[in-house]
Amino acid sequence: MGRGVLKMIGLRGRLRQAVATGAVMAVAPVALGGCNGTPPTASFTMSPNPAHVGQAVTFDASASTPGDRGENCYGGNIIEHYDWDFDGDGTTDLSTTGPVTTHTYSSAGLRAVTLTVTNTCGLSDSETQPLTVLPAGTARTKSSRATSARVPSRTAAARPGARRPHRAAGAPVNIGAPRVYGAAKVGRSLTVDRGLWKGTRQIRYQYQWRRCAAGSGRCVDIDGATGHAYTVILGDVGSTLRVVVTARNRAGKAAAVSDATAFVLPAVPVPAAPALP
Repeated sequence: MGRGVLKMIGLRGRLRQAVATGAVMAVAPVALGGCNGTPPTASFTMSPNPAHVGQAVTFDASASTPGDRGENCYGGNIIEHYDWDFDGDGTTDLSTTGPVTTHTYSSAGLRAVTLTVTNTCGLSDSETQPLTVLPAGTARTKSSRATSARVPSRTAAARPGARRPHRAAGAPVNIGAPRVYGAAKVGRSLTVDRGLWKGTRQIRYQYQWRRCAAGSGRCVDIDGATGHAYTVILGDVGSTLRVVVTARNRAGKAAAVSDATAFVLPAVPVPAAPALP
């Protein structure tokens, strides 16, 4: 038997052994691995807000974006599902494949609504917004407005100079602490709900974001951070954030402070897939 024939038999034997052990498939999982794209961005609106008990609220996440698909995501990158937590208890109440849905609340109160979107690559992003749910029947109906326009009230029909019922003036009083929503990470946007207040109208609100040191809890005002929203910066890393909400009316003013956020974390870039040998 010639050397060429012996060499071919040896090659076939090694090939059968490689197939049996799976060695020839070693590179397949790497070549066909998962995406190395960027995370999606969650964004949604709620209407109406405030809402009433028994009233359908429309949640629209059409502004959410899926992120970049990455070089290994051959099938494209879309938002695969939208997960909704309507009451802020950390549990998904509804998962949909479309961006628009509705929900009805059975009790009044302040709700923290969270949307989590997940794309084809398996990457996710969340956004939380406050929703105020008012008791049913607090809004005036069209019929009641029409009736009041047609029938003069006894107060309006009173003699000239009659005194109107006096409503005691009151300075603002906080009855529900402000709350901060969002992820405490560099580059992410945080929003504050001013909380619940009572007092004589009209009440005006001012906001001041503060940076608080770890351990001592000493807080300092953040220059220029006086809006309803705040974008976390690199200088916040390792600290917590709070918001002072000041309410004012003609009778006086009062301030309330939100709870501290979690310690601010740096932005973590999505690692790229390892290069093939």
